[in-house]
Amino acid sequence: MSKPRWLYWTAFIVSFAAVLWIMFPISGGNTKDGARSTACLSNLKQLGVAFSLYTEENSSRLPPTKFWIDRLEPFLKYKDPFSCPGLWRNGEPNGFGYAMNQFMNGAKIDEALAEKMPVLWDSNQLQRNAAEYWPNLPVPSRHNKKNNVLFADAHVKGYRTEPND
Repeated sequence: MSKPRWLYWTAFIVSFAAVLWIMFPISGGNTKDGARSTACLSNLKQLGVAFSLYTEENSSRLPPTKFWIDRLEPFLKYKDPFSCPGLWRNGEPNGFGYAMNQFMNGAKIDEALAEKMPVLWDSNQLQRNAAEYWPNLPVPSRHNKKNNVLFADAHVKGYRTEPND
């Protein structure tokens, strides 16, 4: 006696749904947070390119911390990557949200150490041209328990500042 055809189709559909769920997990309420984190990484990457262009024209020196935003603006095509999307409320920026490393004030970039030199990161300081000493990352962090950091070689990395749940 053969099994009903609907039983095979039901098993197939359930298996197919399970494969899709594994490949594309439902993220629940984290979709906006993930998008904000990605936008923040993109902003920092753009600022990394601007820092690189600035240092090329200025004998491998970074801008002074008092005026870093003002000095980088001419090197940016998109004029507002200075506001971290993790701070946005109702579609509008709520402060700047990034701080430059005070130790890097006008510093000359050493190519050998550039990948280890943090230049810019998520900050609790929301004013223009903010500067502070490394590591002074916000807790709680802004992006899924991480804060984003730009290094002198223009790579960006998320740092976990809170314990895993």
